[in-house]
Amino acid sequence: MRMVCVFSAAIFAATMALAETSELLVPGGSAVYLPESETMVLFSAVQDQRCPSDADCVWEGMIRVELALAVPGDTPEMLVLCNACEDGTRAAKFGRYAITLIRLEPGREVLDPLGRLVTLQDYTVVLGVEWQ
Repeated sequence: MRMVCVFSAAIFAATMALAETSELLVPGGSAVYLPESETMVLFSAVQDQRCPSDADCVWEGMIRVELALAVPGDTPEMLVLCNACEDGTRAAKFGRYAITLIRLEPGREVLDPLGRLVTLQDYTVVLGVEWQ
């Protein structure tokens, strides 16, 4: 009986670990791999229409990111994540992964004072990744 309880507890712990959401930071123009996977995520484009740092806004503004996801040997699949747009959603599935847009870094308070055109490489998208 004791062995069954220990085995059940181990299976429960392993299942809970798989269901945890982890944060994945993807720098603009760069590719990273999903946790414990051969799936590559490339942060390929961004539209940042967040409220300027010197304005009082009612909402944060639109954030839209384009990601290319692929496993070795397959054609990349484009995924659009955004907080408020017509051609994307905040969360999507890719294979057995649920991928969620958590935030875009840095904030406008860092980008606005740069005094130059902001490029994709200035950004990092933070994704929530959950294996299902």
